Amino acid sequence: MSDSIQGILQKGLEDVAIDARALPWYTESPWKTSTHVWIEKDMPVVDLHATNVKLTQKIIKIGIRLAEKNDFSCLCFITGIGRNSIGEATLKNVVLKQLGEIALEKKWGFHPLGPGRFVVILDPNTAPPIATGKLPKIFWIGVGLFFLLFLYLLVL
Repeated sequence: MSDSIQGILQKGLEDVAIDARALPWYTESPWKTSTHVWIEKDMPVVDLHATNVKLTQKIIKIGIRLAEKNDFSCLCFITGIGRNSIGEATLKNVVLKQLGEIALEKKWGFHPLGPGRFVVILDPNTAPPIATGKLPKIFWIGVGLFFLLFLYLLVL
């Protein structure tokens, strides 16, 4: 993934950032594309902290449309764990429902990625290891080299 994917997401979500200015907590905790959209270990990430349900739904809809249109291999959304929610974690439930429905309809992979994170896998063949949970190729190369060294030492 490159900065261009980050740029595509940031540009595509500019209207949401403008809408977020109307939120009552915006001066204290603003939602901006410059702070809430980034690339992490080759995986595009959108942080939903500082949004509400309506904006979260809009962000997911736009994010998924952009991911599909621009051939992203995956897209991660951060909901947090709901410490600021009264009762159940509202954003988490909204994201689970919306992304679950989209993933089921499109036959994409979808799973939690640690507490308060969810990733949609559009293309498992090109998605980074962090998104799929697969070990990177360098790990398997290291295992192979270790095994060869072990056999070499065993023969000596």
